[in-house]
Amino acid sequence: MAATRGYVFGGGCEFAMHCDRTVAALESYVGLVEVGVGLLPGGGGCKEFALRAAQEAKGDVLAALKDYFMAIATAKVATSGVEAQEIGYFRKGDPVVFNSYELLYVAKQQALALAESGYRPPLANKAFPVAGRLAQRPSRGNWSICWKGISSHSMTSLLPGRLPM
Repeated sequence: MAATRGYVFGGGCEFAMHCDRTVAALESYVGLVEVGVGLLPGGGGCKEFALRAAQEAKGDVLAALKDYFMAIATAKVATSGVEAQEIGYFRKGDPVVFNSYELLYVAKQQALALAESGYRPPLANKAFPVAGRLAQRPSRGNWSICWKGISSHSMTSLLPGRLPM
């Protein structure tokens, strides 16, 4: 459970992305802004976007992933909790609270409701489809799908006006 208000950048955004439920104040500024200082998000934001794109993809993972990675590449900052949901920083079902003084109350009620319903975190995905050259490799005794050979050429193909190769 995460409750966000104000500036939620970098690691704070990645922390909220990993939570099963996020309650956001309407007036929140959210984003993965590490690219602005020459870094890639290292707290799992890229992985979380890739996982969400794989879940949303209707066959073409790269098409679903493109918008998410453009948000990272351009350090897109959502200027409200609702816009953060639209970009994908928060899930569609996460509540957005208009009055920030009610934020912790709503977050506590959400946590209690999850506990009373017997909620358990979903099992971690061992593998999910990815774009690029696929290879199978053993991972702790299981076979998983991994992305083999990421290159600067394949990353630049995600830029506007370029077709994916």
